[in-house]
Amino acid sequence: YRHYDMVALLRCYGASSRQVLMIYLWLLLYTGVGSILLACLLGYFGQAVLEKILAQLVQVTLPATSLSGIWFSILAGLLVLLAFGLPPLWQLTRVTPLQILRRDLKPIPVSSIWLYISGLVVMSGLILWHIRDVRLTSIILLGCLAACALFLLGAWGLIKLTQQLRR
Repeated sequence: YRHYDMVALLRCYGASSRQVLMIYLWLLLYTGVGSILLACLLGYFGQAVLEKILAQLVQVTLPATSLSGIWFSILAGLLVLLAFGLPPLWQLTRVTPLQILRRDLKPIPVSSIWLYISGLVVMSGLILWHIRDVRLTSIILLGCLAACALFLLGAWGLIKLTQQLRR
């Protein structure tokens, strides 16, 4: 919601929905690509540091860092960024210039279920592409869903417990 006023202002100045989408998409991509490249750089040097630490403790040689792993990381980062970033950006295209005048007008929000579904589909595809085994991918995804369910149940239990303690 924090970008609605800026988008409404851009729309008042004559920007089309497509132009607004492209502005915010480029902002998302610039920050995302910068973050992905920084993460790859930190991962590369972090592996070198871990190799030196482990060389003193264990007599095992780790495989060398390959460019294919870096490219996979960049591709995975971009796909996850777009999967979770595009639905909210698409929502910004529904903001009208009238929102500047009428504060009670809010665009119909994109259902958050679509955000989770798009992210789950992309993550499933990435896991399947990397592992190349449907059964193992299904087991991993079910394990992740079970873990999320347990975390939600634990969070709900903590909320109920703190409500009891507050009284």
